[in-house]
Amino acid sequence: MSMDYKKYDIFSPMIFVLLVIIYLIFSEIAFYYHLNKLIGVDNYTIGVIFLGIVFYIIGTVLSNYFLKNKEISINTEKINKIFQERLVLSLVIIGILLQIANLIYLGGIPLFSGYLKAHAATRIWLLSYLIFLPSINILIAKYDNKKYYLLFILGLLLFVSTGYRTTAMAIVISVLITLYYTKDLPWKYLILSIIAIFLLLVVVGYIAVKSIEWQTWTSTPIELLFYRAGYTLQVLDHAVFMQGSTHGQLLYNTLMGFFKSSDPRVIVGSTTLGYAHSTT
Repeated sequence: MSMDYKKYDIFSPMIFVLLVIIYLIFSEIAFYYHLNKLIGVDNYTIGVIFLGIVFYIIGTVLSNYFLKNKEISINTEKINKIFQERLVLSLVIIGILLQIANLIYLGGIPLFSGYLKAHAATRIWLLSYLIFLPSINILIAKYDNKKYYLLFILGLLLFVSTGYRTTAMAIVISVLITLYYTKDLPWKYLILSIIAIFLLLVVVGYIAVKSIEWQTWTSTPIELLFYRAGYTLQVLDHAVFMQGSTHGQLLYNTLMGFFKSSDPRVIVGSTTLGYAHSTT
């Protein structure tokens, strides 16, 4: 039996609202069982989150309204000239080579070492990510060559090796969305891809945490998934009540992060937790 799932836009911007709610449920589970001494967050923080959701929904609705009532002309010929296959392929390879250079520079695989992971987010890493993420999506979307999927897998493995789940998840999810909108992706492959994304999230996070030399974790991979949701929400809870405490430093470093030595995540961690710590 076939299922015409494409009549439902499962990657609509509104899916983000569902993901936030799931995230909050995961956090509540962590708080309920006090995983690694998590204590919960203030109701004010939850209110801030839902206020953000309201504005997000308003923005989505207004964007859809204006886009539907405005003719948008796309010069496909000009786009094809800009994104020539050889050029896009070159960018993908450059992104991969930069990531390899970053690992050589670090002297090991950060996924298996907390010390290396603490220094993995270099300017080379950032430049590699900024080049690889859009170029691999353009390459897969525009050109029907199965060999390019090998480049996607290679790049993904290299970014997984840094121990950062966020970048790896962004690469996988973006490529899945690209395939969904540009290729005739069977529904069973879509389901398998979503399961694979979940497993990637759990496995990479668990290996990365277990590899931190100065910490001892007894949590299972699933418990760790719930804990991370609760922990991140608890950090947000601290940040909500510390507005303006960086005096603009966080905004400045976020905008100028590539040119500055300070990582915005380190600023957040240091300000909210009181010690040097990189936290998303």
